Amino acid sequence: MTKEKSTVPRLRFPGFTDAWKQRKLGEVADFSIKTNSLSRDKLSSYFYEVQNIHYGDILTKYDAILDVCNKELPSIIGSTISDFADALLSEGDIVFADAAEDSTVGKAIEVRNFKGKNVVSGLHTIVARPKVSYAPYYLGYLINSTAYHNQILPLMQGTKVSSISKANLKSTTVVFPTLPEQEAIGSFFSDLDQLITLHQRKLDDVKELKKALLQKMFPKGNGNDFPELRFPEFTDAWKQRKLGEFMKESKILGSKGDIARKLTVRLWGRGVVSKKEIYSGSSATQYYIRKSGQFIYGKLDFLNQAFGIIPPELDGYESTLDSPAFDLLKGINGQFLLEFVSRKEFYYYQGNIANGSRKAKRIHTETFLGMPISLPTLPEQEAIGSFFSDLDQLITLHQRK
Repeated sequence: MTKEKSTVPRLRFPGFTDAWKQRKLGEVADFSIKTNSLSRDKLSSYFYEVQNIHYGDILTKYDAILDVCNKELPSIIGSTISDFADALLSEGDIVFADAAEDSTVGKAIEVRNFKGKNVVSGLHTIVARPKVSYAPYYLGYLINSTAYHNQILPLMQGTKVSSISKANLKSTTVVFPTLPEQEAIGSFFSDLDQLITLHQRKLDDVKELKKALLQKMFPKGNGNDFPELRFPEFTDAWKQRKLGEFMKESKILGSKGDIARKLTVRLWGRGVVSKKEIYSGSSATQYYIRKSGQFIYGKLDFLNQAFGIIPPELDGYESTLDSPAFDLLKGINGQFLLEFVSRKEFYYYQGNIANGSRKAKRIHTETFLGMPISLPTLPEQEAIGSFFSDLDQLITLHQRK
């Protein structure tokens, strides 16, 4: 057994002053618990007697603490408790994913709150069962910390698929304070995770709300002149027009690629931003000056929702003709236009029609300007644009939280 070493963290809760202890994980945890090698096709979302933790779920779905009672785990098809009696997990077990295609190998979960459920550890996992008393959640957060994971990185093996061995996990070092300080740390991070989950749910709810409203606040299908849902003061039919009636391409000659301040249109409706390396590029490539308030899209990423309105802070930045920009003419509201073309019903349908069976989905300016748009009166456009702009700000607020 190695001699315990002491250490003191730089940041800690007030009232705690004792040094932390250091031990090898193999000294404080039992690694003899059995795992299985069942593939996904042996698992089911239907309930059987024994549930299974798959390494892929550890890597992509589970946080540091797995609350068994409140999380949907796959079951082993046809399983009974007697089949896995010597492999059942216990409260507080740590389950590692021992393989991954990247540096996430070694990600782990602390398993809690079984409430009568029978759970085993599956394919590409290693179980560490604490042999000494730890406060709930402490080990789960410790083993998922950057400091601990940095110990694992040099111990990984493999090229295309990285792995970590049981022996190497045993050799890693864990640190632990007194039990009361462990409890304070575990409780703090558990509360933080719950807060993050709450905000993520709110964010998902607002995104789903926007998605539903986009379906209802724009007319469905060609020839339909009335949306299902609208502001009560507006009753006029929407009119079918062409985008080219309300937009004119801007071609203000700018700089060459080696000196231009560049902007780019992000995919999936995530706006217009400056490029990180704004001055890198070829001196043979011509750029064009873009102005605040112009509509811009990416010719090659039309089907990936690469649309945006140039914000004031990027006024004067430049792009090539592969990201054409347009001045908006009378009769159209920019935010309304952005919401209209950003709907999948528009960009995916129109983009595929324009290209037919061609692999390269480059949407040229002439093609774009010839696409149909369904327009209400300008006051209704402004009301719709303002409404969705407020909704986008709410989404951004939740993302920041």
